[in-house]
Amino acid sequence: MINPRLLRQAIETCVPLQGLGSPDGLSLGYPAAQGLQFPIPQPMVILFRRTLYPTPSAWCVVGIEDEATETIQEMTSVSHESDQGYQYTACRTDGNGYISEFAEPVRLDYVSGALVQGLPVWPIDLDVTPIAAGEFRITWLFDKYGGSAPADFAVYAGADGDNINYGAALGTVNYSARGRQYEYETSESYADGTARAFAVRARKTGGTAELNTFTSGIYLARTTVPTDASISYARQIG
Repeated sequence: MINPRLLRQAIETCVPLQGLGSPDGLSLGYPAAQGLQFPIPQPMVILFRRTLYPTPSAWCVVGIEDEATETIQEMTSVSHESDQGYQYTACRTDGNGYISEFAEPVRLDYVSGALVQGLPVWPIDLDVTPIAAGEFRITWLFDKYGGSAPADFAVYAGADGDNINYGAALGTVNYSARGRQYEYETSESYADGTARAFAVRARKTGGTAELNTFTSGIYLARTTVPTDASISYARQIG
């Protein structure tokens, strides 16, 4: 039998996974997982799940199976919320309380109660720069790890982060398998001082978007942008 205290300790003392991960990042471990308060026979496969909205939650144990199993299912007591995204991952344990690296997460979403597969993960590091003529440049990064490759990205705007108009995209940017950084410049010229916040969602083929609610700060439009400052050296005389 695996000592549950050692297993909990192995997970709790690992570096927490925050935001998007990578294979190396995942191997560091997860925040303290829920549900490990009972003896676990060795060796086993443990299934973890986290919710994605409004922000990714801690990973929780939702299934345990014998090592020889080829299929692992969620516990019958685990429910699914409508309009919620989930990521699943799994690891193996041995008789000494050690855990393997975690599998690359698999994503499943329930939209209006129906299961939707193949949604991409969310863009990260959203940044906005006011540019000349009252326009804005929006940039973001994207790594498809833990989700499917998107078809494109939709850009949205609003007066602030609580009033983003997700019903009407300002425009789209196509996904590139070779690209990690993306950029979009607004075509509308806002009046000087107009406040705008922005959001970006990754979309699968057909236009279905993941539902992240990460937004930029509030930025003010500028009809003119100051030129770069320069400093000249003056030699004191006398």
